[in-house]
Amino acid sequence: MKRDSPFSSSVFARFTLRSLAANRVRTAVTVVGIALATGLLMAVLASVTSLQAGLANQSRETDGVWQVKFPATDDAELQSLRDVAGDLLDRLATQRDLGSAAFSASDAERNGTYLSVLGLPVEQGGTARAMGDDAYEVLLAPSVTSGRLPEKDGEIALTSNLRGIELTPGASELPGIDAGVVADGPLELGSQLTLSLGRRVQRYEDGSDDEVGAESGVMYRRVVYGTDADGTADVGQGQISETLEGVSAPRTYTVVGFVEPDWTIPGYIGYVSPDQTGGAALPRTNAYFSTSCSSREELDELVERLRPAGGDRASVLNGGLLTYQGLGGDRLIFDTLAMFAATLAVVIVVAAVSLISNAFTISVSERTRQFGLLSSLGASRRQLRRTVFVEAGVLGAVGIPLGVAIGIAGAAVAFAVTGEGWARMVGTDSAVTLVVSPWSVALTVLLASLTLVVSAMVPAVRASRVSAVDAIRQSADVRPSRRLRRVFARRTRPADDLSPDGSRPRGLAARLGGVPAFLARRTLLVSSSKARVAVLSLAVSVTLLVTAGVVNDMLTGATDATQLGSATSFDLELTVADRQDEPEKGDGADRGGSVSLAAADDLLARIGQLDGVEGAAYYGSLSAAIRLSGGLLGGASTAGGDLPASEVGNVDGQGYASADVFLVDDATWRSLAERGVLGADAADPSQLSALLVGTVYASDGSRYVQSELLPAQTTGEVDLLAIDERAGYEKPLLAWGEDGTVVYYAPEDSSSDLEVPLREAARVVTSVPATVVGPDLGEDFPLSPDQLSSQFPTLVMPARAVRESGVALDPMVQSLYTPWVSVLARLEEGADDAEALRQMEGAAEQIGGIDVLGSTNLAATLRDARAMSFTVQVFLFCFAAILALIAVANVFNTIASGMMLRTREFAVLRSAGMGERSFRKMIFVECADYALKGLVLGGALALIVEWFLWQAMSLSVSGVALVVPWGHLALAFALVVGVLAASVLYALRKTHAMNLVEALRADAL
Repeated sequence: MKRDSPFSSSVFARFTLRSLAANRVRTAVTVVGIALATGLLMAVLASVTSLQAGLANQSRETDGVWQVKFPATDDAELQSLRDVAGDLLDRLATQRDLGSAAFSASDAERNGTYLSVLGLPVEQGGTARAMGDDAYEVLLAPSVTSGRLPEKDGEIALTSNLRGIELTPGASELPGIDAGVVADGPLELGSQLTLSLGRRVQRYEDGSDDEVGAESGVMYRRVVYGTDADGTADVGQGQISETLEGVSAPRTYTVVGFVEPDWTIPGYIGYVSPDQTGGAALPRTNAYFSTSCSSREELDELVERLRPAGGDRASVLNGGLLTYQGLGGDRLIFDTLAMFAATLAVVIVVAAVSLISNAFTISVSERTRQFGLLSSLGASRRQLRRTVFVEAGVLGAVGIPLGVAIGIAGAAVAFAVTGEGWARMVGTDSAVTLVVSPWSVALTVLLASLTLVVSAMVPAVRASRVSAVDAIRQSADVRPSRRLRRVFARRTRPADDLSPDGSRPRGLAARLGGVPAFLARRTLLVSSSKARVAVLSLAVSVTLLVTAGVVNDMLTGATDATQLGSATSFDLELTVADRQDEPEKGDGADRGGSVSLAAADDLLARIGQLDGVEGAAYYGSLSAAIRLSGGLLGGASTAGGDLPASEVGNVDGQGYASADVFLVDDATWRSLAERGVLGADAADPSQLSALLVGTVYASDGSRYVQSELLPAQTTGEVDLLAIDERAGYEKPLLAWGEDGTVVYYAPEDSSSDLEVPLREAARVVTSVPATVVGPDLGEDFPLSPDQLSSQFPTLVMPARAVRESGVALDPMVQSLYTPWVSVLARLEEGADDAEALRQMEGAAEQIGGIDVLGSTNLAATLRDARAMSFTVQVFLFCFAAILALIAVANVFNTIASGMMLRTREFAVLRSAGMGERSFRKMIFVECADYALKGLVLGGALALIVEWFLWQAMSLSVSGVALVVPWGHLALAFALVVGVLAASVLYALRKTHAMNLVEALRADAL
């Protein structure tokens, strides 16, 4: 039969509020702990949503807001799109594809087969526009580099990589089609460009054909050259397999601007105004639209409904934007962010549960007498449990909103400081700002509330089981351990705990510390549950502190390794190569077979004399067939271990391979000798010698592995090989075969191709002494460790010796790969890097026979890398700081409150004659026991957590060392011991303020 309670709910509510008010310090510490945990949860979730929004904005900035593309639509299909999609159609834009014009065969070698002409995108009206992304275009117009975009009929803007090119007439690569791209001179602003546009039609081997637009690459017949190492066919391209139909009459356009190339579209592009007339016989119109679909399933269903009945409507999805919007098919990035947030949330919740649960456990222990009194007066177990939950609700009502506000404010400050760094990390032009979504706030409140409920559950059950007898004796908190019960069972008389003469207590603790240590040991044995709570609190705090430090080390170490692996001391880089329309004989051939290599020293001198440049160096990038011999062959022939040969290199059992070769300037080579990298006999840059990089850093398909294939200072010889050409075949091509490097000979006619092992198709032209080195040749070296260790074998040689040898350069320029030269400059303090880069490009343009391939502001890249590192550091510091505060609050709440609960015990001991020194010794022994066990357990847990983190890092990166974090352990131990001491001193000061009568009166009340 259920017993009616004489108490109303309001009585217990007032009782709870009075208890919280009477213990203001414990209440304040608990509220702070709840607020910190909630704030950290809020900050983590807000950071994830902000980064997700930043990634989505980056995609909108670079690609537009379109989600789906329908190529080759017409007015009827556009109207059907509006009718079927209805309100789900948020925004719509169209772009006309006017067709393509063929370059001449000679121009196609450099420019590609076609110049495609597109109209500028135009957004259509009459759509919902409900997604709030009006700041971005549906489809971006091209970015102007010079001039302007076309505004009327007869104007055209070309991609900037066409500027300065002089076109030649003649037949195109397409059978029966003449060149349809003709200009009145080199392409510049104001040039007259005449185009004959047609529709591209690809013809398949089965006789079918298909009309395609500018977005499709040129189709070639397949040619099988041989078999790769894994048994798959090595397929190359043969003759072109498409044509132009419906070619229009020539139409002349005025070049009014140059724009950034769209690298998603193969070939060169010209843009005309949206109302441009003319073009191919049947121009295509591409539709780009965004929707308000809330799931990928809804989007896929809409696209399916938009397909014509029984038809096959091609569609293209903007995968990047859909992924960041949570609508991607694989959701890899989205799930990664979610997993990251979930992992941190688990750590935070565990820490919060430890803190809050300890607070409620102490609260229940403190009020054992009160709960027993209420139970004796008729309060039900349910009401007693509700008392604890009401306390949790009151604390949560204050701490959770405060924590949400702290989390949002802290995240806002962090993003204000690091927004530029996050922008560089996600690749957007605008700073990443804080985005707080309603679901993140709701999830934070839900998790914090669940944490409170879970934390209060066990203490609430414990409070409901307190009886009146337990309250009077306060035995609910004094539960002897099994070991102590066994000791009591062996006792025959009260004096068994004393020495035979009765003058001192027995036991090791008593012998070492006397009566205070004996009493401390007995207290720990009697109140074992309280001791376990204190030890667990200390262990959790140590684990949190060490884990925060380990995460910081691993992430910042990975960031620093990325920077160091690609860093040099240079600020700017300019890359040039031989001009493609240069004759094979003449000036370039006279100077060593490569104009850019022959002109490298001249270009280096010009750049070195520019204003603001305090130093410069260069390297040439080539490839060559080689054979390793001597001490270089033993390790290299079995190089790589578990790495695939395509990643490590292609050294066969006899040392034959295709190598990357870097040629450096005289000053750089001499500096290697000055630093001891080279021997004195190889210091002369006019003498042929080589350095062989013996370390490779490559992917084995699942992670990156760094392997030392040859130990440093190993010596041997490298034979440079020339490959014999064969009549009736094109230039030979080096590739990886089943048994090592092979040479493919593609036929010029319809005959079959040849696959010949390198050792049978090559001959030695010269031998070069070589020494093995590591990939890090110093910050003053123009090549970074990443560049030198990306493939094996990689050679570094003096450029002068190679050019002047007469034979060494021939094997390097024989390759199909075009050699290029990169000149790097180091700027004076305060120099304008943008102006210096323009002057470097101008210096290159003054040298005939070379083209500028590109330029890189290395200083800006390094600044971006440092900004990203700073961003990571700020967030890791905030994460570690809040975890440290939670740990401190946990220790203080547990130890200080536990000590204050023993006020009556301390008063009795002092009244019985225990002096201050003995009292302090007893407390010291108890705290030392707590600290020793807590620190050992916490250290063990921290090492386990570090092992799991190391395992996660090792899944993708090799070479991460698993080491004991002694520094973080020492810092965590010192901090925890310091907080432990401060907590004890605070509690003792509070208890010392009471005499015995006051302590007993307070305990009774």
